[in-house]
Amino acid sequence: MQKKRIEVEGSPVYGPYSPGVEVDGSIWLAGQVAPDAGDISAQTTATLEQVDALLTAAGSSKHDIVMVQVLLAD
Repeated sequence: MQKKRIEVEGSPVYGPYSPGVEVDGSIWLAGQVAPDAGDISAQTTATLEQVDALLTAAGSSKHDIVMVQVLLAD
């Protein structure tokens, strides 16, 4: 099993885990939150920009996504 850490210079990391890993050709991202970005609209935009940056760093894009799970609190 080939495992490679994916990260973007200067991006925030929340929690004790890698922002992204690539394992045998599959990309796994976790914890892409932006609590300091402002309201929910700004947080959503910042989060999606971080996802885009990580996917680009891994040589991929949102067009290749198979599954997304989003957890929200009100």
